[in-house]
Amino acid sequence: MKRTVDRLKEKGLTDVVCCLDSRSSFRKELTKSWEDNYKPRATKDPELGQQIQLIEEMLTDYLCVKHDGFEADDLLASYAK
Repeated sequence: MKRTVDRLKEKGLTDVVCCLDSRSSFRKELTKSWEDNYKPRATKDPELGQQIQLIEEMLTDYLCVKHDGFEADDLLASYAK
């Protein structure tokens, strides 16, 4: 991620929107099995939360969007429309 942020700064890109996952998601509410597929990821890497926080700190110079109930890919799709 640091490499990406460095590249953005090198190129002087300022019109950047970073989309981040919210803690909750409508998919988790739709189906329990969907959530169960993602639980092992957090179990395998307990430092994941710390890594996400560091990424958010690295992106403070850019517009970061997080919307309750939506994941980053859903937000990206909305912006793309």
